[in-house]
Amino acid sequence: MTKKSDGKIILAESDKLKKEDSPNTKLKKKNFINMFYESTGNVSHICKTLNMSRQCYYEWMEKDPEFASAINNESEALLDFAESKLFEKMNKGDVISLIFFLKCKGKNRGYVEKVEHDVRGALFEHLKVEIEFIERGNGDKRDQD
Repeated sequence: MTKKSDGKIILAESDKLKKEDSPNTKLKKKNFINMFYESTGNVSHICKTLNMSRQCYYEWMEKDPEFASAINNESEALLDFAESKLFEKMNKGDVISLIFFLKCKGKNRGYVEKVEHDVRGALFEHLKVEIEFIERGNGDKRDQD
């Protein structure tokens, strides 16, 4: 730890690591990971419960590869759970679930909604008139030269 002339304290990198490795921080990280799945990945809820800031969570994700890996594993587990529920619905013949699945996973087989835009009509009619006016105006000018 270093004290600046203006009285502010600056933590050296080694001091930051010591703080990061404190028993309290380790316990909070463990609790965060344990709560992640049960709270369906709601970071705000977990942070409030553990009395910590979201910024702290993001710093852990950035600086602690083990923590980040554990959170990513829990995120994947949530996706697996959601997919299993989707498959349950599909197995029961739920048409909406089938359509959703095909739109997401069957795009390469043509199960995708295409949006067609018709650029003809009144919306662009004024542009056509302006272009014709400009073209006539330029043509008239060339005839005069």
